[in-house]
Amino acid sequence: MDQFLGVGEVAARLGVGPQRVRQLSDRGILPCIRGPYRARLFRPADVEAFARRREGKSAKGGRACP
Repeated sequence: MDQFLGVGEVAARLGVGPQRVRQLSDRGILPCIRGPYRARLFRPADVEAFARRREGKSAKGGRACP
């Protein structure tokens, strides 16, 4: 079974605030599933893929999220 990350853990890994993680999730940019009490849970692989995409945009001179 996969281990999931909470909003706070994802925020720390990405260097953003929890609200930004929720915004990315709401926009469908960072996929999540809903756990108990509707908590957002993120797969580590999805978080890492998002981080790589974000780094790629920065390296190309584009604007990176956040």
